[in-house]
Amino acid sequence: MKVAVVTNDYPTESSPNVGQFVRITAQAIGAVHEVTVIHLRSEAAGGVENHYRDDAVDVRAFPNALKTPEDFDRAAKIVYSVAPGFDVMHTMNLWSLIPFGVLERQEEQLACAWVHTEPWQLATPQGWPSEIMSVEEILLLPDGLTAPAGKMLTGIADKRYGNYTAAVPYIVPKPTKFVERPRVQGALRLVSVGSVTAKHQPEVAIRTVRTLRAQGVNATLTWVGEGTAKIRSQEKVKDFGLEAYVRFVSSEEVGGVEAALDAADLFIGPTKEENFYLPLAQAILAGRPAVVGAGAADLEYVNQDTAGVIKVVKENNSKFWAAACLELQEATAGMSAAEVSATLGEKYSPEAIAKEYSEVYEETLEMSGFEV
Repeated sequence: MKVAVVTNDYPTESSPNVGQFVRITAQAIGAVHEVTVIHLRSEAAGGVENHYRDDAVDVRAFPNALKTPEDFDRAAKIVYSVAPGFDVMHTMNLWSLIPFGVLERQEEQLACAWVHTEPWQLATPQGWPSEIMSVEEILLLPDGLTAPAGKMLTGIADKRYGNYTAAVPYIVPKPTKFVERPRVQGALRLVSVGSVTAKHQPEVAIRTVRTLRAQGVNATLTWVGEGTAKIRSQEKVKDFGLEAYVRFVSSEEVGGVEAALDAADLFIGPTKEENFYLPLAQAILAGRPAVVGAGAADLEYVNQDTAGVIKVVKENNSKFWAAACLELQEATAGMSAAEVSATLGEKYSPEAIAKEYSEVYEETLEMSGFEV
């Protein structure tokens, strides 16, 4: 099939870390289908359109800041004009919906099937342009709609009046090379990855380190991420006198998430709520057992297969968390990183997810009446 991936986020030389979700997904699909990325590049109008090859996909980059009504109209003109050359148009983030929310275009049918993937949220964000239909309204329109977790789609599937809706997980690649856990006698190196927010309860992780150290365990914590609770968390670390043992850092400061996981014994995530919890899946696939909060208990991959490497703690008392960390460290002492990783199998590999998107395209085309 010929697939157009429409996005306003895609890595460039000047912003290599932007749009990595879109790139890894487009590259996986590009190994199976003929993919062209339509990149609505965040620049003011008047720039030069670029057309280049990026591994498995072609990229057509159109300068468009998506800030003014003129930008919105121009973006709509681009996507509607290129549609006849494709079997499927696949939008991959909220802001790529803007061309489809221009009111003047609502009576015009797109010349190919339209699939939208929403990786983060299914609601209108703050700052959404008032000239554009709400996200909730636009999401009723695509021929196919996917999100990384079934519970994200609860409520909207019934409103889409028979249009195809399905859960397709994130791609979570295994590391190219496994690094074994440090597992130093008397020490416990904890790592967490993700936004430092109240939802992720960083104070529980900090108190867990304090409790472990009070029990004579040389425990440390490296939390990789940014967020509204980062400063408050760092102040709590100082209050407890744990500056030498607990760090809240950026990915760049530790050489990337993979390096942070490689240096740890266990992943800790006292989360209140998750849809997919990408950092947890990354940790397990990297070979790091995990102690997580009640918000992760109903995740698809927290099941019998991973029961030996993921421990759920429903209490917030750090004594329970400290005990769980020590128990899991001991219980997995004989497991290699590859054995921990194998509990998740290959279900989140690029090949597996590309196959799922192929099925989404086929089902969407069949249900919407388009033909390849």
